[in-house]
Amino acid sequence: MLVPSLLWAHQEKSTAWPIEIFEVMDDSRIIIFIKDDDIATSPVWHPADGGPPMSIAVLLTKVNKWIAEDPRLKGFDVHEIELKPINHHKDHWYYLVQLKPEKNGKKKPSYIAVLLNGKVVPAMVKPASIK
Repeated sequence: MLVPSLLWAHQEKSTAWPIEIFEVMDDSRIIIFIKDDDIATSPVWHPADGGPPMSIAVLLTKVNKWIAEDPRLKGFDVHEIELKPINHHKDHWYYLVQLKPEKNGKKKPSYIAVLLNGKVVPAMVKPASIK
């Protein structure tokens, strides 16, 4: 039974686990899982060199397309945007976007991350721990 064990070990090595990013926005703890390959294909940015490679206008186009394609986000709009560095990935950044319903309703905010190459990554609100 050594062969299946070796096969499993080989498959585990070839599977890249995503990077976990923990953020806080409006008192919500947020988790984002981004693949290393997606980070690698995103452009680097040095703030001292000028504005980021993806403008807010382009970001809003990507976000509005994401909203339009997800029926659960019907009636949501961009509420807040933050530009954040990706820890341990020098000079790589992303936008953290909070989406809220246009009308004050019972729906909770939704979050997405957008890499500077335009890749949209869903984010999750981390549930409160049980005490």
